[in-house]
Amino acid sequence: ACAQPEVLEDHVWAYLDVVAKVQDGPPPVIAVRTAALEALSLLACKKQSAGHDGRMWCAIENAELSAVSAVAFADLRAGYVSRALSVLRCNATLAVFFPGFGPDAARAAWEQGYCLGSRGMLRELHRILPAAATLPASLAPLADFVEASAPEIAPAVSRGDLGGLLLGEGGAMRGWAGQELRHGFKVVDVDESRPTFDDVRPFLVGFRTEPARRECLFRFLDFLGSPTLTRHATASRYRSAFSNTVSSLDIGLAGAPSPALGADTSTYHGADFLTAGPKLSGGGCLRCKDRCGILALSIIHGLMGWPKELVLHEALLETLRQFGNATNKLLKKVLQVSEDPRLYFAFARSLWLRGDQPAARAVLWKLCCAKAAAGGCDARIAIGWWHLECFHAGERLSPGMPPRAFRILCALAAGSFDHEDITSDAAGQDVSMQSLQAIAKLQKLLPGQSGKDAGSFRYLLSSYHATLVGLCSLVVRSSPRRALELFLREFEKHAGQYHAELGGSSTTSLLQGNPAAEQARCWELACAMFTNMLSISPGVPPRMVLEMVQAGLRIHSQSPWLLRALAAAHLCRGTLAALRRDIDHVLGLHSWSSSLALQDCSVGALCVALEAELACGARCSYERVVRLCERAAQMNAACSAFTGSAAWVLCHAMLAWKAKATSQRSPVALAEARQERWRVAVRAVAGHPLDKVLRVLQLAACEARGDSADVGGGGGQNEEEILDLVAQIEACQIPLCSDPLEAIA
Repeated sequence: ACAQPEVLEDHVWAYLDVVAKVQDGPPPVIAVRTAALEALSLLACKKQSAGHDGRMWCAIENAELSAVSAVAFADLRAGYVSRALSVLRCNATLAVFFPGFGPDAARAAWEQGYCLGSRGMLRELHRILPAAATLPASLAPLADFVEASAPEIAPAVSRGDLGGLLLGEGGAMRGWAGQELRHGFKVVDVDESRPTFDDVRPFLVGFRTEPARRECLFRFLDFLGSPTLTRHATASRYRSAFSNTVSSLDIGLAGAPSPALGADTSTYHGADFLTAGPKLSGGGCLRCKDRCGILALSIIHGLMGWPKELVLHEALLETLRQFGNATNKLLKKVLQVSEDPRLYFAFARSLWLRGDQPAARAVLWKLCCAKAAAGGCDARIAIGWWHLECFHAGERLSPGMPPRAFRILCALAAGSFDHEDITSDAAGQDVSMQSLQAIAKLQKLLPGQSGKDAGSFRYLLSSYHATLVGLCSLVVRSSPRRALELFLREFEKHAGQYHAELGGSSTTSLLQGNPAAEQARCWELACAMFTNMLSISPGVPPRMVLEMVQAGLRIHSQSPWLLRALAAAHLCRGTLAALRRDIDHVLGLHSWSSSLALQDCSVGALCVALEAELACGARCSYERVVRLCERAAQMNAACSAFTGSAAWVLCHAMLAWKAKATSQRSPVALAEARQERWRVAVRAVAGHPLDKVLRVLQLAACEARGDSADVGGGGGQNEEEILDLVAQIEACQIPLCSDPLEAIA
């Protein structure tokens, strides 16, 4: 592999995958850490012999990042939250403050309690390295604000989570398991429980290439809940592992709004599908004391090295909004540092979603006017504004495009934004003529628009994709079929080549510098926006919405948004059999084979599939939701040992809800559901021996099986078996916050 730089990263993940699945030998988390050390040692030797080959250096450091990330994932899944964060944080400290130095350069600061994101770190840095860079004057007020803010307390776990579900079942062991998951896995004081420098020293790497140093910073920010994960393609190994280890497992369990079967779809918005109701939470960002403060200061420290990095500016803007005393005046200082129109759009969008639409419109109008005054118009910003007016402007009074949104498209076509016209709620006179003129102008503009100027910014399309969405949204007012054909013609012309370049590779990584992945992102977002438009347009039959959604799913088969739109369209029509068939086909569940193992099932896609089945009401099949989870877990585990655990957790939850639903009808059915839950628990732990959550859930399932034995007359709780399971947890060196044996004493 060292002779082929482009596959180094993939081989490191593959090697650690094999090690993580080994049942015999040392505890799984120790085995992964040992294997990662071996990989880092080999890569360090290869780096020494790489000379001045920049391509080889980049490949080696990407592979080293993979090894470090795998260690963090293994530690986190085993329950060593602080140790996982510390490995990432110390590496990021090296990358940001000590570029070009060896790992020991950070020892003095770390041992005195200073590192990336620490209050007072910059003062300590200048004591250690007097020649170190200083904080730019533009960032100083932001840093002073964060350092003066009181540290936040770790937030309480929301009601309705997995721990709460176990607590509601009753039983001493299930009560203990619920408390362990609720209080002992995610909440941690990262400063007080930080390991020593010698503990993390073996996994520190002095990254020298700019991309590796920046990515090292981003990976620490990811774990703290920064909106930086979208820089990776959804199929990348890192993002898949992150989603299975950290990302939230939220699904609507009951009472979520869904369209009545057979309801009129002309006024139904697909994005409304299952957006409320009780939630089951099994993850999310790591909740720790002063998370926002650490995150904000880490981003500010990162901006010292990369002052023009848009992803960091956007992450800082969103993080500062979480401080209760952060004013718009303070947030605007972030904008003044960058002056990037895309960042201004993110600011306006945040104002809009917080309910301050007038202020947001003022910002968006100035952005559009500034580009129009220079000749032309920024289609990216204009279509982003149009989408907010169409789908986030409050209660919809009538079907179709709102008047102000229509005026924005006309102004985009004309290249001139008149304040009175844009702020008016009326569409004006001669609407049909205005629409025809705007269509003609946009058709003329479309070929000359750039398809590569979105810059991987998650909220915006490229100018080409934005112009296409605007054009088709105007055409749909008079001829929905013609609009759909126009969109699909452009889609077929351009999207196919990028889909072929991506090739479904699991090693596709960063969007930036990856034209195929970035084009796929733009097409996915364009398909979602145009599907939105079709779903609210009068006279558009459900089959046209389905046709559009299915086209979008060809470019990204596991897009949660498009899957929601697919499910919403079927639920509106009452075609539940077709819904199940389409979801199975899109996710590859109908044709998956363990001998092929070519595709995994993302956590987000699985959650949507479960929500869709749960929304079927009286026709919901709990057997199906369990099968979905089992098949997804098998698919993911066949791809990587770092994926699949989330699907097993969801399977536990679905079986618990199945038992709850059947408990009133039949004691025998309840006993069978609990037996099935035990079988799932055994399979899950066998495939993921280092996962603390699955180990804890196995204890709960064991007690539930004992209850089912009581129902069937087969005996009481098997305390000896529980003792054996606890012994296995101890042998795997998985830390517990409290003693499970006290629950059965």
